[in-house]
Formats: sequence, structure tokens, C-alpha cells
Amino acid sequence: MMDMTYRPTDRPSSRLPFGIRSTGHYRVRKDWGEQFRPRHFAEAWYTREGTGRFALSGSPILAEKNSLVILPAGLEHDLTALSDTWEFYWFTLDGPKGNDPLHWFGLSAGSYATGGFPPETFRRLRDLVGEGTFASQKRALTLVMGLLAEVDIPPVEGDGDTRVALVQRLIRDNYSDPAFDINALAVKAGLHRSVLSRLFVRETGQSPSDFLRDLRLKTGLSLLQDSFLRVSEIAWRCGFRDPAYFSRLVQSRTGKPPRENRGKISREFSP
Repeated sequence: MMDMTYRPTDRPSSRLPFGIRSTGHYRVRKDWGEQFRPRHFAEAWYTREGTGRFALSGSPILAEKNSLVILPAGLEHDLTALSDTWEFYWFTLDGPKGNDPLHWFGLSAGSYATGGFPPETFRRLRDLVGEGTFASQKRALTLVMGLLAEVDIPPVEGDGDTRVALVQRLIRDNYSDPAFDINALAVKAGLHRSVLSRLFVRETGQSPSDFLRDLRLKTGLSLLQDSFLRVSEIAWRCGFRDPAYFSRLVQSRTGKPPRENRGKISREFSP
């Protein structure tokens, strides 16, 4: 059994950077298989029952029950059914930024565990893809984003440390910019905000927002001790948009207002 649905248009709406190109539901027998040249769209394959195998340049990826196999655009691969019956759903993403949703959720080529997706979700996706309107394309994207958000990303030895170290460096390099926030950090790190937060908390025990705030505050306290700058100027140099918020943080952290946290010289000579 093979059921496939394609978007009526060759490309997603011009108002969308990517779209759901197609979706399908297959139930195949053992040893069934297909081979594909590099494709211009990303793919996701969800196994409902049985087992299959994908091969990327000879490297196998096992597709087991409740797993989601992710294949970014541009990969040559083949797939083979290993069990007597292999049942799976699939969808593809295309457009100028078709791989972006995978990057946002920290997904690269491979097989990922899920808690299982109900068939009704994919039937709804099929109907939306087949409709092809701008409204249906938006709803289809929302549905797919929800599926990708549910994928479990296992910790890989060394990988988490590397990404968190990059995030920490980005924070240190950009904390003085008042426009730099967690959304900007996620973009620079190439991670979805939820993935970024989960990784950072897992590795450091602290959220990236708290790390950024504490770095700004620590720098501000140092400048209060060692400079003649006005409190408002210190706040701006440390990346705080609102000097009053900076003052409240200083009071909360030290029990004293900013002026009482001045060093001896800066207390005497600050304007």
C-alpha cells in the first residue's frame, strides 16, 4: 500500500521561506526498497510498525517503531524493508530554507526516538498539503513543527559541551549589545531557542538567559568599583536597555543601591 499526496504548487507560497512539499503513508513487505539521488528537499520518515534501513554513502541508519529518520536536502540514499511488514509515514520540506526547521530543532541526518505519533496527525497533514492554499500551508507547517519539537535528541559525548562552549563564547562576545537577547543568540548559534535552552541547562545547570544577565551584572559591578562612569552609562555598556532595571538587580544582588557599590575613588569623583 502506497498513498502519496503532493502540494498542488511546485513551490511553497512566496510568503513562506519553506513549505511541506509532500507526504505519504506506505505499508511494504520485506526486501522492498528504493534508491534516490541527492534531492533538493529535506525528508522525515516515521516508522509506525516494523523495521527498515536507510543507507547514506554506505552508512546504515535503522528505522524502528516510533523512530523518526531525518534526511536533510542534498543526500543520496537508499532504503530497504527489513521486517515482514514495514509501515511508515513520511513528509518532505522544500523551499530556499527547507533545511532550517531541522537545524532549529538540532536535528541532523539520523534516526531519533519519539513517543509515537497518532495516524490522525498524518491524515490531517495529508489533507492540508493537498489543499495547497496559503492558509493550509501555514497550518501544515505548524503541524510539522509540532512533530519535530517532540523528537528526543540524545546527548552525544562531547557534542553538548562543544555547542554549549560556543553559546558561552557568543554571549561573552555580544553581551554589551542591548539588542542581543536569547532569540539573537539562538540565531547566531544555529539552534532553536528550546534546543538551546535544554542543552545549556543540561550542561551548566543554568539557563542561557540567566547566564547572560549575570555576566552583564558582574561586569556592571566591576565598572561601579573601577570607573567614574555614570550608572546609566554603565548599564548601557553592559547591555542593559533600562538603567533602572540594572539598579534593581544591583540592589537585589548586593543589598545596596549602585552608588553604595562604588569604589572609594569613584565615589569621590563620579559626576
